[in-house]
Amino acid sequence: MRSKKLKKEIIEITEGFLSTISDLLLWEIVYIGEAATTFSQNTWEPRVKADKFLDKVNYQTVKRAIQFARHKGWLKKAKNKRVWPEITETGKKRLSSLIPRYDNKRVWDDRFYLVTYDIPEVRKRDRELLREYLKKIGAGVIQESVWLTPYNPNDILKEFIDERNLRGTVIISNLGKDGSIGEEDIKDLLVKIYKLEKINEEYNEFLEKYANKQINPLKICFSYWRILKKDPQLPFELLPSNWSGDKAYQLFKGSQSKLNT
Repeated sequence: MRSKKLKKEIIEITEGFLSTISDLLLWEIVYIGEAATTFSQNTWEPRVKADKFLDKVNYQTVKRAIQFARHKGWLKKAKNKRVWPEITETGKKRLSSLIPRYDNKRVWDDRFYLVTYDIPEVRKRDRELLREYLKKIGAGVIQESVWLTPYNPNDILKEFIDERNLRGTVIISNLGKDGSIGEEDIKDLLVKIYKLEKINEEYNEFLEKYANKQINPLKICFSYWRILKKDPQLPFELLPSNWSGDKAYQLFKGSQSKLNT
C-alpha cells in the first residue's frame, strides 16, 4: 500500500509524467545539476531548486532508488562519495526514452511512406514488437497491419527487420510527393490517425492554464512534456493551420530557462 501511495504522489508531483523515484532522480541530475546535492549518514540534504519534489520521500526510499538505478547501470558513484551520483550513458538513454525533445527542424522529403506487414500468428511477439517500434518512430496506424509516416523509415526499419529476422514479412512503399490513400485528403487522414485535434486541444488548455501566470516553471515543464510525448511532431507543412504546438513550446522554453537562473 505504501509503495502505491508513493507512486501516486510521484505521478501527482510530475503531472503524471514520471512514476518512479529512480526516474525522478535521473531527471533531477540532468536538468537541475549533478553537483548540487550531498548525502550524509542520517539525512537527505537536497540543495536543488526542485527539492520540494522529494519532500514527501524519506532518505531510505531515495537511497534504495539510487541503489536500484546503479544496479540498472543508470547511475555510477561519483569520485566524492558525499555528492550526487553521476548519470551514465545508459542512464541518459533511459531518460531520453522518457523525456521527449521538440524537433524545430523536421526535415521532410515531401513524400509519404506506407508500411504493411503480414507476420504469422506463431510470431505474435515479433508482431507486437514491430507495432511498438512503428509507434516509437512516429508512424500512425491506418488499420491493423497498415501504417503511414511522412518520415522515410527505410534505414531504421531495415535494422529492426534484420535483427528480428522479419525479411519478407514487412513492405515499405513510397507513395511519392502526391501520394494518396483512397479518396481522403492526406492532411485530413493525418489529423485522424494521429489524433491531432485532441492533442491540439491539450496544447490550448496548457496555454490557457499557464500563459502569463506566475506558476512554478517545473510544473509547466512536466505538463508540457506530457503532451509532447503524444505529439507525432509531423512536418510543419502538414500541421493544421490552427496548430498551437509552437506557442506551447515557446512557453515551455521560457519556463525551462528559469530553472537555470
